[in-house]
Amino acid sequence: MLAGWGLKKAAADVEAACSDPATYNTCLTPQVGKLFYALNAEFAKQGL
Repeated sequence: MLAGWGLKKAAADVEAACSDPATYNTCLTPQVGKLFYALNAEFAKQGL
C-alpha cells in the first residue's frame, strides 16, 4: 500500500520544504504531522 501511495515523493517534498538548516526542526514537525494524517486517512479509506 505504501509503495503505491508515493511515500518516497512525499518524503522528498518534505525534504525540499525543510531544506533550511536554521528552521529545519520547526518546519519538519508540521510536515511530518501532515504526512501521518494523510497516511491515516489512506489506511481508513482502504479499511486497514
